[in-house]
Amino acid sequence: IEKGGCGDPGIPSYGKRTGSSFRHGDTLTFECQAAFELVGERTITCQQNNQWSGNKPSCVFSCFFNFTTPSGIILSPNYPEEYGNNMNCVWLIISEPGSRIHLIFNDFDVEPQFDYLTVKDDGISDLPPLGTFSGNEVPSQLASSGHIVRLEFQSDHSTTGRGFNITYTTFGQNECHDPGIPINGRRFGDRFLLGSSVSFHCDDGFVKTQGSESITCIMQDGNVVWSSAVPRCEGMLAVSNTTLWIKHSSANQTYIFLFRFQTEVNYDTLEVRDGPANSSPLIGEYHGTQAPQFLISTGNYMYLLFTTDNSRSSVGFLIHYESVTLESDSCLDPGIPVNGHRHGNNFNIRSTVTFSCDPGYTLSDEEPLVCERNHQWNHALPSCDGVQLLFHTFHLESSHDYLLITEDGSFTEPVARLTGSVLPPTIKAGLFGNFTAQLRFISDFSISYEGFNITFSEYDLEPCDDPGVPAFSRRIGFQFGVGDSLIFSCFPGYRLEGANKLTCLGGGRRVWSAPLPREQDKKEE
Repeated sequence: IEKGGCGDPGIPSYGKRTGSSFRHGDTLTFECQAAFELVGERTITCQQNNQWSGNKPSCVFSCFFNFTTPSGIILSPNYPEEYGNNMNCVWLIISEPGSRIHLIFNDFDVEPQFDYLTVKDDGISDLPPLGTFSGNEVPSQLASSGHIVRLEFQSDHSTTGRGFNITYTTFGQNECHDPGIPINGRRFGDRFLLGSSVSFHCDDGFVKTQGSESITCIMQDGNVVWSSAVPRCEGMLAVSNTTLWIKHSSANQTYIFLFRFQTEVNYDTLEVRDGPANSSPLIGEYHGTQAPQFLISTGNYMYLLFTTDNSRSSVGFLIHYESVTLESDSCLDPGIPVNGHRHGNNFNIRSTVTFSCDPGYTLSDEEPLVCERNHQWNHALPSCDGVQLLFHTFHLESSHDYLLITEDGSFTEPVARLTGSVLPPTIKAGLFGNFTAQLRFISDFSISYEGFNITFSEYDLEPCDDPGVPAFSRRIGFQFGVGDSLIFSCFPGYRLEGANKLTCLGGGRRVWSAPLPREQDKKEE
């Protein structure tokens, strides 16, 4: 903060700010993008005590709005935070006569049975609704028959949820909607008129698990639709209870790097063994989000077994592997924990490195790493854990009074259900990128005791994935955390199709506020 000034208060998500000077007496004015309402002070002034006269306002999605642009997003009010009670919202998407509207649901979480979203073909009275949705299952894509779509959202007086994030685009009557490009895949063909075909190909290391490699825009029951679903490109371990052997023909060792890891805690596990069989020495068993950055074998075989149960699933994992030859007197670089620091850069045999965490995080293992004679570190890289609940005292009436802890708002499947007088161990919540851990205490009408004393530390939100850069364009922005924005622009001779600004949204799943835009040659228009 400059002497005689205030700190930068920031810019609200989905908003903009007028004014860039923060000296005494300077004023900043805020406004929101279309369809968003300003909550808080529109204007704030830097005061003599180096404090702003008010907090930065926020931009909340409106409960009523008519959309007339060719593409956009529709959010539940306050998304990705929970929407309010007793809501009755209506949104209209009005496109050019003769066009149709395509909806993609990026996220969906409302109270089952009691809160619901209805999507209608407005202006066509004899057609049933395109769909009525409730719960937390993300709906499939929808396409309208006419050029107006009406969305109605209703919530009751009790439980709420994260809400929804919907992207819409418009397209002609005699063409199909943009089918998109599968994650970890490519698309060939950009014409979506009736009779046109496009094909897809999965990137190396990924396989098609559903959908078709080629789809055609056809007429079916009076509607213009794609002949089949777009394929999904998934990793080789896309099914449960699967074994993978990694072998190199040389005597080199095998090195695997875990780019991303998230499975159902305690029930869906990845087992890694140092050798060719399930009887080989165990390197480790991993579940949840607690997995090392990389693993290495002592020989040219590595055995991986992925096992899941019959209930919940999660994002899974992405692994890269390669053959390496180690120097005779050292271990591999052990890496640095996310939100942490490493102390020591000597990786020779018998050398030691230690780690520490940023404020608000706790190191999972204080023991130093030691490079052993087999070129292995003596234990896995520690992690810096978030939302950690530490119990100082705990005494409730056993079986009748209890404390529930959850991280997704669902107390039917809590992280923990605690009762009695045994002091619980430290509990870690927030491992899956949700905003908060929620605690619910329930007691009956009879015996009571001293209760509990708990302290907690906060954590940073997981980032969005890198969305990439469209061909023939440039991107401003390299940060992918919640609230960070990326700006896209075209090379000369090209026109941007889609949103030029993407913002990383929070919630249970990290998603960008709109699909990655495309570039179209102006000569093709």
